[in-house]
Amino acid sequence: MVEVIKPLVKVVGYGPYLDLGEGKVMTPDEIVWAAASATYKGPRAVEEFYKLKQEGGNEEELQRKITSSLIKSAGAGHASLATTPGIWFFLGGACSKLEGSIFTSAKFTSAIMPSSRRVPIAIENILIPKGIAEMGGKAVEIYLSASEANIRAYEELQKKGGVSREDAAKIVQYGHWGGGLMFMPLETLIYFAKEIENDKDCIPQEAKESISQLESFIHSHGMGVTYEGRKAAPRTGCPNPNIFQDRISFAQELTGREFNSEPFIVSESYIPSAERDSRIAKYLEKRAQVFSDKSAIQEQSPSLLRELELIIADYNDSARVTMAANISWRVWRELKRHRTLPQTVESVYHTVERATNVLAGGDEFLLDDVVVFPPSVLKNPDNYKLWTNRFSDSIAAYQILVDMGAKRSDAIAVVPRGIKVGVEKTYDFYNLTTGFGSLRLCSEAEPEMKEMAEAERKLILNSDAPGSIKSLLVPKCNYVGYCSETKHCGNIRKVVKDYDNEMHADIKARREDGIRARLNSYKGN
Repeated sequence: MVEVIKPLVKVVGYGPYLDLGEGKVMTPDEIVWAAASATYKGPRAVEEFYKLKQEGGNEEELQRKITSSLIKSAGAGHASLATTPGIWFFLGGACSKLEGSIFTSAKFTSAIMPSSRRVPIAIENILIPKGIAEMGGKAVEIYLSASEANIRAYEELQKKGGVSREDAAKIVQYGHWGGGLMFMPLETLIYFAKEIENDKDCIPQEAKESISQLESFIHSHGMGVTYEGRKAAPRTGCPNPNIFQDRISFAQELTGREFNSEPFIVSESYIPSAERDSRIAKYLEKRAQVFSDKSAIQEQSPSLLRELELIIADYNDSARVTMAANISWRVWRELKRHRTLPQTVESVYHTVERATNVLAGGDEFLLDDVVVFPPSVLKNPDNYKLWTNRFSDSIAAYQILVDMGAKRSDAIAVVPRGIKVGVEKTYDFYNLTTGFGSLRLCSEAEPEMKEMAEAERKLILNSDAPGSIKSLLVPKCNYVGYCSETKHCGNIRKVVKDYDNEMHADIKARREDGIRARLNSYKGN
């Protein structure tokens, strides 16, 4: 029997929290209050509060004082008070993959989620949104029929069509089992709570249920005053990309203006710096010397990488490039997890509307504008036919469900993750190089993501960017002189000519031995 989406939040940790023994504790609200007091009383304020809690006293009067003070300070919008307490939790129960698209885009959060690139998807993993389950009958039949057909296509594309799992997964919807481990500070939880309040019909119901469970935990574990105070403050929160909304974003405006699948430069700025260019030149010279000696790479690559890190830190704002593109929903889920990369995304509801209009027009040549076609699908007529049929049928199922009265936030669970959304992102020096670009130029990167990174690199290489910056637009292995992945490719031999399997295994073994040695040095301390 197919289950209905019903997330269950399991908190595995929260804080700051201090157990004083003998049944006495310092709650997050109390620790935040004590720390806030120290900002104008000095650090001894924390020690005095700690002593007061240990000795005991008029607890009721103390709590009134803490509540009153936090309502004023957190209620004034001091974000540091709400970014200090946080919760670690598992998103479990019958939780769908949609929650990854909802929560992992926030800048102030961290998540470890199952990857559809690696974890197989099965028909028994399908989940039904609660709203569609309550409609029953025909609505459930339409939803399940499209969902099951997508997963059967996913299996067939791999077994008969020679399509890789990560590419085949783009014909599957997100309405199946998901979840994962997350950390969120109160500030981020407040952001999502406000998004839900403002866009009740756009945010999937399961996100509302997850936030509600977290709010209950917050209020029962000594964090409620900070939470409610900051939530009511007359200040905005940090902006995060949100795909579940009904507004026209900058990304949609840009990609609608120049609609194509290839990335394009919206604006670019490179501030001249002789010192930056000189330091990069010296770094490259030193890198060449180190990489010419196999024995020196392992020993000197950490300091070499640190030198590059400092150059980027000192000149991070000297380069800024804004780009836009249309990419699959699946790849946006990877893009958004680069939380240091400022970005906006098109509403997924708007992109489904665009797909509906293209399909209604019957122009097959425009399909590439609304759904991604992996090379292994394009080259095989049978794969292409199956892919287009499943995409068309899924979009039709979405529209029928909406016409029947289903919320868009429920019907969206049947839409394949290969649908294209407009994205816009602004790279600084860090994200052009070590933060994003070098990671996604790696041969182990998701193929569509790697293709986007290569296209963007080419645009910059053909631009007026300084040669010093262009010289650093390379895969991550080119910074350290060895490959950190399980298997190496030809990228590393661009800088270390005689890199081979023996060298790869030796460096890997020595790095791991070094880590174990450092761990062992702390045992018994």
